[in-house]
Amino acid sequence: MKTINELEKFLEENYPELNYFVIGNYGKYGNDGFGLEKFGSLFVWFYYERNNRENLKYFRTEKEAVDFVLSEIEKLIKK
Repeated sequence: MKTINELEKFLEENYPELNYFVIGNYGKYGNDGFGLEKFGSLFVWFYYERNNRENLKYFRTEKEAVDFVLSEIEKLIKK
């Protein structure tokens, strides 16, 4: 998986219950959760809680960001 669009489709098809991840057009903002978005020339992984947002990690390439997010989701699923 190389793009946010591919990750978005993967989540929609395989893990619709993880809709607190805001990735592309996937998910929705609730009380809290995580997200991934393009931020200028970088990609940013962030955590949101109510009206607060904290940028947690930046990536130079979309593939690096998608690989990281997929590994975070896999950790969550294994719990």
